[in-house]
Amino acid sequence: LASWFGVRSGLGPLESIRAALAAREPGALQPLPDARTPVELSPLVTTVNALLARVAGALERERRFTGDAAHELRTPLTAVKTHIQVARLSQSAESKDLALTHAEQGVFRLQRTIEQLLMLARLDGPFAFEGDDAASAGAIARAATEQIASHAQGRVVVSGVGADALLAVPATLAVTALRNLLDNAIRYSPPDTQVVLRFDTTDRWTCFQVEDNGTGMSTHETARAVERFWRHGRGQGCGLGLSIVDAIARRYGGELKLTVRPAGGLIAQLRLPAAS
Repeated sequence: LASWFGVRSGLGPLESIRAALAAREPGALQPLPDARTPVELSPLVTTVNALLARVAGALERERRFTGDAAHELRTPLTAVKTHIQVARLSQSAESKDLALTHAEQGVFRLQRTIEQLLMLARLDGPFAFEGDDAASAGAIARAATEQIASHAQGRVVVSGVGADALLAVPATLAVTALRNLLDNAIRYSPPDTQVVLRFDTTDRWTCFQVEDNGTGMSTHETARAVERFWRHGRGQGCGLGLSIVDAIARRYGGELKLTVRPAGGLIAQLRLPAAS
């Protein structure tokens, strides 16, 4: 009987924690009070509070991302709807064709934004990208160049060392990251200038470097460039390209670094791990 009372008394604080958690609403993520917690249970309370803080942070990021995504999707949808209405009301064939062309451009922008959002969701979630064969640095550079717009392919100059070196990153993600860097460089460079793509390999890393001749960024802007939905100046992109590149690099232990060229423009360095 004495043992029973002793065990019950000793488990009392643990039962209080259980009851406090069971009585909470689903959205209640406030930390558990630890003022009257026995020393033996303090590590448990600290761990639970740390978990609650991480869950609260994840939910806040999810809410912010959902709100931003809703805004980004609403803008092209409104534009498409407006242009379709203009086409319906147009009297001349020329005005109708122009309105439909603008509507098509809005659909393309919407499609691109949705694809970027889905890629970010996969990178943030517990989704695997295995299944791709290991690709070489040269093959990734070639594939990324081929996937940019046909009218811009001639503007990209490619050079590198170690084209046969394999990467420890799924080919799909490596090509996506490099293509986003090339798209970004082409978009912000004058139409009559070239974009330079260089790559170099070591035993541990493959480094891709994209150099453009655009207006460049300030140090403050390069720090913000990987933020989701952030655009430089009056950029027309969806503001997710560099965020995806940064997410891919961090997922596999790599790094994305943006620096300003002394002669003008921007240098984007993407470092990815080499296959063992």
